[in-house]
Amino acid sequence: MTAIRHSGRTIHVGYSTNVHRAESVAEVLTFLDHVTVPLQARLLPASVPLGLDLRLGTALARELSASPDATPALRESLAARGLYVFIREATNARNLH
Repeated sequence: MTAIRHSGRTIHVGYSTNVHRAESVAEVLTFLDHVTVPLQARLLPASVPLGLDLRLGTALARELSASPDATPALRESLAARGLYVFIREATNARNLH
């Protein structure tokens, strides 16, 4: 999780993707670009990465497991945005939202 100093205290900052419906890597990256990255820019210095609680629904988990390159590619895409996964939340519920 991201730790920053504010008023002499260490504050840990993370973002849960559970509030966004995304069933593919493309959908995850779209909402990250439209919601999470702008929020990160407002809350954190540019050099501070933001930790994610990444929700993995069944379809997304299948997509990531279908290719040995899929998970590293997602990790690289996140890093390019200044994001990283610190919690993976897997659920087999279809259409959770």
